[in-house]
Amino acid sequence: MNEGDIKKQEHKQKTKIFWVILTILGIIFISRLGSNSNNNNSFNPSTQATSASNTDNENPLEVINWKWGQNEYGSAEIIGTVKNNSGKEISYAQVEFNLYDKQGAQVGSAMDNIDNIEPYGTWKFKALVTDDSNVRSAKLVRVEGN
Repeated sequence: MNEGDIKKQEHKQKTKIFWVILTILGIIFISRLGSNSNNNNSFNPSTQATSASNTDNENPLEVINWKWGQNEYGSAEIIGTVKNNSGKEISYAQVEFNLYDKQGAQVGSAMDNIDNIEPYGTWKFKALVTDDSNVRSAKLVRVEGN
């Protein structure tokens, strides 16, 4: 073999190694995307929901349920349903939660909003928790609309 053939063979081996490493990294990346809902070890909030009933007779909106969830990127969110208990359209609605750490100190808030809830309609909300590293519980603060 001459020197040119040896260099071509070395180049082929380096190219082969490059593609093997790239394939392995791709498989690792894809597998991490598929398991994102299980890899957020720091997030383990209380699943106990606070009362969701609406005590304000003037407000036709009611949070009928809510629970913890995680979106496709592994971020925590509070998901639930709001019901419009009136025969009128609600042009704007918002739901708000306070977020607490394990000592009970407030460490943030989460909210979602929507336009145009139909009369007697329901809205499935998702309130994103932007930094869930210290969050251990949440409390429904308000649901309001006009």
